[in-house]
Amino acid sequence: MNFDTRKHKLERCRRLVVHPGRGPLAAHVNKDADITAMRESPSSSDFTIHCRGREFKVHKDVLSLRSRYFLRMFQQRYLETITGKIELQDEDPDAVADMVGYMYSTHFYRVQMPDPTYVAMIHRHVQLCIVADKYEVDGLLHVALNGVRRSFSFCPADDWPSPAALLRIITHVYDSTTERSTLRRIMVESLSQPRYNSLIDSMRERLYESPDFLYDMMKQLRR
Repeated sequence: MNFDTRKHKLERCRRLVVHPGRGPLAAHVNKDADITAMRESPSSSDFTIHCRGREFKVHKDVLSLRSRYFLRMFQQRYLETITGKIELQDEDPDAVADMVGYMYSTHFYRVQMPDPTYVAMIHRHVQLCIVADKYEVDGLLHVALNGVRRSFSFCPADDWPSPAALLRIITHVYDSTTERSTLRRIMVESLSQPRYNSLIDSMRERLYESPDFLYDMMKQLRR
């Protein structure tokens, strides 16, 4: 692949956008003007998300529209509902920022990528998948999964700085998802492509650290 072609494909990957009106909640999102007004008036917020030193002032109505997780939470008298705040200390703060940005988007939301390498894109979209899945933000999950798939399809094996870097992503995905995860399936299908053979072989012994991934890869390669 020559430099110009690769640069063009990289730019296509960077232009990942998310339409907040997609998914099961789309029929309920009819208040674009209200959401825009809320986004431009953080002082009117009635809920706060804390994540590893970062703070996001948000509105319960907006979160309830975009996320079934928050909708259920606000319908009950959980501690978070009473105190008006939630601590997300296990999440990636950049992914949480993207999730919040998506929730307040009324048209298309562009995922910000300060480091536009394929490996960085994979890492960022993996984090988005995990957060969107956990908090049931279906539209964001759908496009983040496509972002993982597309980034892997364009990413040469030698773009990975080391086998250990890839193993960290694999371990993170398998530690954060369930057996039927679409993210797991996309990762296994992507890494079973011939161009990844040498990289996977070089980390063969360490793959035993992630036995579920190893098992899924063996099943995929037998097909």
